[in-house]
Amino acid sequence: VGSGGVIYNEKGTVNLEGQENSSYYGTSLVIDNNHSENNGGVIYNNQGTVNLDRNSMIQNNIADGNGGVIYNLNFSDVNINGTHGFFHNQAHGDGGVIYNTLMGNVKIEGATSFSGNGAANGGHIYNGGNVDVISHTGNSIYFEGGNAYGQGGAIYNKNVLNLDVENNSGIYF
Repeated sequence: VGSGGVIYNEKGTVNLEGQENSSYYGTSLVIDNNHSENNGGVIYNNQGTVNLDRNSMIQNNIADGNGGVIYNLNFSDVNINGTHGFFHNQAHGDGGVIYNTLMGNVKIEGATSFSGNGAANGGHIYNGGNVDVISHTGNSIYFEGGNAYGQGGAIYNKNVLNLDVENNSGIYF
């Protein structure tokens, strides 16, 4: 597959929803072992919106280019809300999980874990646009074991990165 190992989204809206009230270990939405020969091992998002809600486990995906899971560009939005696990995803370029370009927006809320992902730069996230990471009451966000053979084991940021911790929660690196 060229770009978007599972979904190529151009100017549309993609809603992916896992089962309510479960952890990512007990989830019904599992995205595993996908490959893109270019960008976006799972999703290529161009001028569209991707909503990842509730619970999911996304693991072992590879992009030969950028964005091991999501490649987000050109006035596109990615909203991640709920309990999600991103494990062992790889990009041979940048952004082991998410590659976000200059005009892209990414919002991450809820209890989310990034672990064991890797890329040239930005083991978990490569950001050239706007990324908001928001941790609410009791929902911590973890960036662990990110690998970059260039810069930014967890996050490589070139533009706007907001980390917001609210009410007895945390963001951990």
